[in-house]
Amino acid sequence: VYLRNHLIDMLETAAVETDVEERRRLLTFFIAGAGFAGIEIASEANEFIRSALRFYPSINPAEVRVIEVDIVTRILPAFEQRMADRAMERMRKRGIDLRLGVGLSDATAGSVTLSNGERIPTRSIIVTVGVGTNPLLSTLPLTLVRGRVQCDEFCRVHGWPTVYAVGDNAAVPSPSGNPYPAMLLVAFAEGRQVARNILAQVRGEPLRPVQFKGFGEVALLSRGYGLAQVRGMRLHGWPAAVLSRGLFLTYMPTWQRRMALVLHWWSSAIFRRDISQLRMGRSDAIVPMRFNAGETIVRQGEIASRFYIITSGEVEVVQDVDGTEQRLRRLGPGRHFGELALLQNLKRTASVRALSDTTVLALARQDFSSLVGNMPELQEAVQRGPGGGLGPASGA
Repeated sequence: VYLRNHLIDMLETAAVETDVEERRRLLTFFIAGAGFAGIEIASEANEFIRSALRFYPSINPAEVRVIEVDIVTRILPAFEQRMADRAMERMRKRGIDLRLGVGLSDATAGSVTLSNGERIPTRSIIVTVGVGTNPLLSTLPLTLVRGRVQCDEFCRVHGWPTVYAVGDNAAVPSPSGNPYPAMLLVAFAEGRQVARNILAQVRGEPLRPVQFKGFGEVALLSRGYGLAQVRGMRLHGWPAAVLSRGLFLTYMPTWQRRMALVLHWWSSAIFRRDISQLRMGRSDAIVPMRFNAGETIVRQGEIASRFYIITSGEVEVVQDVDGTEQRLRRLGPGRHFGELALLQNLKRTASVRALSDTTVLALARQDFSSLVGNMPELQEAVQRGPGGGLGPASGA
């Protein structure tokens, strides 16, 4: 839901954006990782964006770029090569810029830098690469196997016979002796067996080891196109899509949810895409952002949307006066900018540019307004404090 809302926000903003560079940045969508999650997200996002363009006649479809990269040289490594090639060909035909053998080396709030040195301006960065296990594990008195908690075949934590672990953080040995892979279906199987083993332990009955028999591999690339490699069968297109959705249904906890999901799928197939946004209570009031030296954090003339506090690095406030750039001030850690444009509902009257690699804390307009509206002393402190008052006379 959050990703869907973000995609709509980018289209809404780009439709009225007059700055060519910012418009290009808004209409570039970057995905890192070409495994199951990356391929499915890139395909679905691309389909959603391009089908939504009918609501935005000011956006030329050629302006939209969906870029996916991965350091590996093939996508979907769990599939046979010919199946992966089929998916790759389909994605490229539908306008996805798929780049293999190149990785992501740096990312900021306004761009990404690839391992080959190429810089891609974008406001949408989706990372689907593996991020490892929870760092909390390294602080616990547990035996770890490549970062995962060592368990026996019953999912009991080594040295703790009454403590169980499942999922990506658990290294549960398979019959071959190697840990089961960190996969969703494995986690389901482990969770079910742990529930049974806890009951058995309470009743004094023997425990049973986890047994996971892989169903096969399925990937859903769009509403009506999927890939399936199941028990000797190789499927693609709508049969694989139906199989993929059917498998997903089996993991829904109740029949009520299954029926609701089926009805949603049917209605989605019959009616055109809906781009209305579903706003949910996700807390993102204070967002950390990072900018490389030379990147513009706020631009003169844009509508103010955030208040910024510098946590590291240095920025300069510059103002364009009749085509001549004037440097107004430099700000460092602990200073802030952007408050007066928010307080007085003005457009940005100056630009703020990073002089060095800089990190900031960004507070959204509505949250900033709520704070200062209920704390007059905070409003006064912000306006007179270090780096405050960046309005018409002196800044952003």
